[in-house]
Amino acid sequence: MDDEKIIALFLGRDESAIRETDIKYGGYCRSISRRILNSDEDIEECVSDAYLKLWNTIPPKRPPSLKTYLGSIVRNLSINRLNSLSAEKRNKEKEVLLSELEDCIPSGNTVEDTIDRMVLVDALNRWLENEKPEMRKLFYARYWYGYEYAELAEYCNEKEQVLMLRLHRMRKRLRKFLKKEGIFV
Repeated sequence: MDDEKIIALFLGRDESAIRETDIKYGGYCRSISRRILNSDEDIEECVSDAYLKLWNTIPPKRPPSLKTYLGSIVRNLSINRLNSLSAEKRNKEKEVLLSELEDCIPSGNTVEDTIDRMVLVDALNRWLENEKPEMRKLFYARYWYGYEYAELAEYCNEKEQVLMLRLHRMRKRLRKFLKKEGIFV
């Protein structure tokens, strides 16, 4: 079923919308969550919570891309779940992944922070548009999908150290770009 039909089911409050979403995007959602979480139970909980959040936000929202919107929800829920679990038991590998961008991208919960985040997202999208396609893919693979350096090395057929250096240089370019845009961390 195509996305427009699935969204129409959500808008019509038809419960089959969730089943159709799981059929089309269940594997995609679990893949995103698995990159962040290690437990099948936690992954399933995040995916189920994402479907519930989708149900509660459509309507009134009508996302331009169901896949992107759902992926973002799953990713955020998975990160929140990891943070919750990390309070009990530290997961160093995943924390390193999330901390690599800390010096580039601030986090906060006030209205001002939300507005700042919107400005930041716009700037980040413009910056990524100017990066070479292979560098964008590398950036997304590491920071959106959560690939470990060993996985990236295998995927890109490169040495881990080379990829670490490329990503380090990308983060330096990102900081410089954000500073030029007046966004300071």
